[in-house]
Amino acid sequence: MNDTSTPDRVVRELLTRAADDGQRPLHTDLGRLLARARADRRRRRRVRAAGATFLGCAAVAAVAVTPGILSTGQERPGPSGPDEPTSRAEAATVGHREVVRRCLPQLDKYGELPMYARNPAGRPWRVANADLNYRAGDVVSLVDARGGSNPVLCRIPRTGEEERPVPFDAFLASPGDGDAVAALCTEAYYGGDVRFDPRSSTITRRGDSIPDLRDADPVATAGTGPLVVALLTHEGQDYRCLLGPVTWDVGVNEVEPDWPLRGGGILLRTVGTGASAKSVVDDERTYVVGAGRTSRRAARIEVTLPDGSTASAPVRDGVWSFAAQVPGFAGIVPLPAQVLARDGSVLWSGNASG
Repeated sequence: MNDTSTPDRVVRELLTRAADDGQRPLHTDLGRLLARARADRRRRRRVRAAGATFLGCAAVAAVAVTPGILSTGQERPGPSGPDEPTSRAEAATVGHREVVRRCLPQLDKYGELPMYARNPAGRPWRVANADLNYRAGDVVSLVDARGGSNPVLCRIPRTGEEERPVPFDAFLASPGDGDAVAALCTEAYYGGDVRFDPRSSTITRRGDSIPDLRDADPVATAGTGPLVVALLTHEGQDYRCLLGPVTWDVGVNEVEPDWPLRGGGILLRTVGTGASAKSVVDDERTYVVGAGRTSRRAARIEVTLPDGSTASAPVRDGVWSFAAQVPGFAGIVPLPAQVLARDGSVLWSGNASG
């Protein structure tokens, strides 16, 4: 169903509610009204996006979708009075120093893993995304100001709940939970401010900025095992995001801007675990993941996996996402792939390994 709501229509709905004593009092400031209208529209978009989530791939028996664990909205209280905030801009925020203070008890568990610094509670942490605001219940990434540790994640506790244990599993997302995916992608590692020049097809980096993707639209997601890959759209720009366990040492939890490839091609990434991959993860396995845009004429993509089996994923309105796994560590190998139209004709074929 098409969403025909506009900020003007929502404002009219809010004015109607103002006459009903059973509804919360109306704030008459236009800026706050528009903020509430936009927040309502974002919530409706997320419901539709979750309904269009792509899960696959059916051709591979080893593919599994991780159950949902974390949603940044699950612990937020519902409306409790006339001044209950209805958008992030209106929400009570927690100062960054207070964020670090509340998060310190959660950091001890990171010291047991080789990719994080020992004695994490004694390090000079700061909020990674210095321009963003946070509130209790949000996920936040912290970085060592001296650069002596990989970034760590924290679920910001309420005052008085700082000592409540937060397991590593709290930072896993389900492909169907768009809010959690967007929040975790915002806190994923970002290599810098990336700029793409379509005339020269070159990518340049500058600065350390990161966009706030918490209000992005998750247009496609897929999951296999504990990994989730997503394509998010924010202010006209696509972002490709890969999420996985923070206990892994194989370079997951990354986000980058994404642009369609010339000719409608697709790009996939392999992630290897186990001793052969020089990883602390016990299970030897190869994951193949990706998300992006291709031709709007496309109906599906087909990929030949490292073990020789074939897996496919649907394409809808030119958007695709793919996640599969096979036993054993394959290393960096070619991934023959095709983009197919509804009639089975090949729109693109080539090596999708990237």
